[in-house]
Amino acid sequence: MLQFPFPSSPNGPRFQSLLGQKILVLDVDTRPLNNKGELLNSTWSSNETTLWATAGRLNHYLFAQLHGYDYKFVQMADLPGRFGTWSKVTAIRQYLPYYEFIVFMDADVIYPHPHVPLEWLFNYWDIIPENLVAMAIDPSYPINNDMRGRTLLNTGFIIAQRSPRTMELFEAWESCPTNARYNSCSTFSYDWPHEQGAFGNFLRYDFDRRDDIKSLSCSEANGCPEVTYLGCSGKLIRHYWGSKASVPGAMQESILRFFLLLLHKEFHQSYGNIFSTAFTKYMTNGTDISSIAKEDVPHSPEGGVRASTEDVEKGPGPSLSTLNDEKIILQ
Repeated sequence: MLQFPFPSSPNGPRFQSLLGQKILVLDVDTRPLNNKGELLNSTWSSNETTLWATAGRLNHYLFAQLHGYDYKFVQMADLPGRFGTWSKVTAIRQYLPYYEFIVFMDADVIYPHPHVPLEWLFNYWDIIPENLVAMAIDPSYPINNDMRGRTLLNTGFIIAQRSPRTMELFEAWESCPTNARYNSCSTFSYDWPHEQGAFGNFLRYDFDRRDDIKSLSCSEANGCPEVTYLGCSGKLIRHYWGSKASVPGAMQESILRFFLLLLHKEFHQSYGNIFSTAFTKYMTNGTDISSIAKEDVPHSPEGGVRASTEDVEKGPGPSLSTLNDEKIILQ
């Protein structure tokens, strides 16, 4: 069980109400995805093996539905002169004028705690108006370094906040392979790590005001519990680049976690109607319940069995989705 306090602020957390459809949860792909078990195959059945890319996108869709965010799955044609993953940059740029925030995730990224809204995460990470984008740092490993030896930011999870300067960033990023603004950026048109390499080697050194780019902790917003030797366990956002086969199980676990929390909350909201200590003295001494006299059982005016008032605790604690709570419990 983990508890995360918000950063201290004299005015309290920035986000104290839900943004709803001002946030777009965005998935993008250039593949048909219509084969057996894939997301866009309408004949998919429950007894089929769940593919990792399908599970990841369904987790994103469920998350958006739970919190009232807009969700779009954008299927794009291959972009000329660049690898397919560059499509995320184009899609974000096209939708950014219409939303305050766009949150993009690769198919192998999931929300492990779907009851936790994005607004809470924004408060926890202290997303401020001056931030253009937020991304997680990659594991500290030589292959993840840029040409200057600095660890790359991972583009599998991107928070983009609308502003004129953010639009400029995405326009520069999208045009990067043309070398119009950055010499040699075309290196990453097809070479790994593609758009991530372009951002890490060029964009972040161009858009370098103090608050332009928010770097998120690798342990919180990258990696997964199955691959922990690099120090990134995905406490808040999980990225299964090292264990894609684990995505379906993680998606199912996230759904179970959400509904168990919901079920427990519902149980306590109905506590006064369903909880009773009426039979305690009979159950402890082995008396046959069928011999209990009616007068031994407290009844409501409508005739239903009820517990004595002193035996009933009051309702549940604060809602986990309350945005101005300083702490939220993640199980």
